[in-house]
Amino acid sequence: MMKHLPFLLLFTFCLFSFCEVAAQRSSRYIPANERFSTGVVFGYNNTQIDGDYHIGFDKYGLTGGIRGIARFTPQLDLNIEMLYSKKGSKILQNNGAIQVNPKKSRIIDLTYIDAPIYFKWLLNDRPSIWHVEIGGIYSRLIKTSIAEEIKDAEREFVYESIINDFKQDDISVLVGFGYSWQKGFAVNLRYVYGVKKIYENENYQAQIWGSIIQRDVDFLRNYYYSLNFSYTIFQRSFK
Repeated sequence: MMKHLPFLLLFTFCLFSFCEVAAQRSSRYIPANERFSTGVVFGYNNTQIDGDYHIGFDKYGLTGGIRGIARFTPQLDLNIEMLYSKKGSKILQNNGAIQVNPKKSRIIDLTYIDAPIYFKWLLNDRPSIWHVEIGGIYSRLIKTSIAEEIKDAEREFVYESIINDFKQDDISVLVGFGYSWQKGFAVNLRYVYGVKKIYENENYQAQIWGSIIQRDVDFLRNYYYSLNFSYTIFQRSFK
């Protein structure tokens, strides 16, 4: 992670500088001392990977960090966050085998630094109100860990074999909604879907289904739900 730290710090500085400049150009109806604010975010991700042949949001991971906010109007904010975020997937140990109580014991654990950039729209100019969010996320993969026990390497796909081929950069779209309180607290539920694939197999061959365990994976892509709680240090005032 240390070798990526200068890049991440520069990226964070640029994001927050842009946020502050945007705030200075915001609506004349916003008090000068409220055009820019900051806060903290903490929650968890309920994640899955598209392309691993398994369904279910079974992999949980913490997420948290800081937020910068530029107010354009009393109801519209531009938000920029910098988050430490755990993602990944859980996969059945023996795909294709009949088990009484199958367990997803093969784990793909991905650690990212996320930079969500999104608009937050308050549905009304009230102290406590529902809000919606829409935007995108740039993510940087800083750590990958895969836990799996392969019993039949001839027929089971070995995820450990492609760990070095995972792409470090990821881009996702974000949509969400939540509730904001006057004291600066808010709860947010988000759905995030990867625009980029974190892994692509250039030599992929179509699978023959039946009793044969899959031999290959075509691609992998992050998608997940996120529930987080946030606190804004400088709250809005109301007339």
